[in-house]
Amino acid sequence: MQGILASELKKRITGPGSAELIDKIRKVATIIPSLEPEIRQKAIDSYKVSLRWVFVMTGILALVNFFISIPVSRKKLLICVVIDC
Repeated sequence: MQGILASELKKRITGPGSAELIDKIRKVATIIPSLEPEIRQKAIDSYKVSLRWVFVMTGILALVNFFISIPVSRKKLLICVVIDC
C-alpha cells in the first residue's frame, strides 16, 4: 500500500515542499484534515487508489489460494484418528 500511496501522492502533489508534505502524509494520516482543501482532496484520492489496490490484490490472492487448494486431498487429521472424530 505504501508504494502505491507514495506513487499516487507524487503524481498529484507537486511543487515546492511537496516531498516533505508527501512524507508527512504517508507517516501520519491524521494530518489530512488539517491540510488545505485542494491538497486534502488529492491526499484522500491517493489513499482511495492505494486501498483499492490492496483490496484487489487481496481478492486475487484469495482466488489463487482457492485454486491451489482444490487438488489437495482431504485426509483425516492425526488427532481425529486418535480420538475418533
